[in-house]
Amino acid sequence: MSSGSNFLIAESLAGIERRKIEVGEADLFDVTLRERIAIEAANEQVEASFDYFVAMAVCDAAMALDRPRMKVPTGSQSLEKPSHESDPIPSIVK
Repeated sequence: MSSGSNFLIAESLAGIERRKIEVGEADLFDVTLRERIAIEAANEQVEASFDYFVAMAVCDAAMALDRPRMKVPTGSQSLEKPSHESDPIPSIVK
């Protein structure tokens, strides 16, 4: 399961707990616990994105590329390379 979907699930559960406290079916501990889990899931998502971009930078450095390989993905966009940059060997080397 991806870190993005973990965050969405945790945020959804926190919202459910907030609604339950409004009708008296939950206490503040339950809400706080769910919100903490949502924050931890968001943190994991940020760390996963950071690790991905560090790995991409190391790969670019190893291949002596001096340009960004891709645009920064947002939301549910995939982390695939754009099709116009599918050739891993820079044209100057060919």
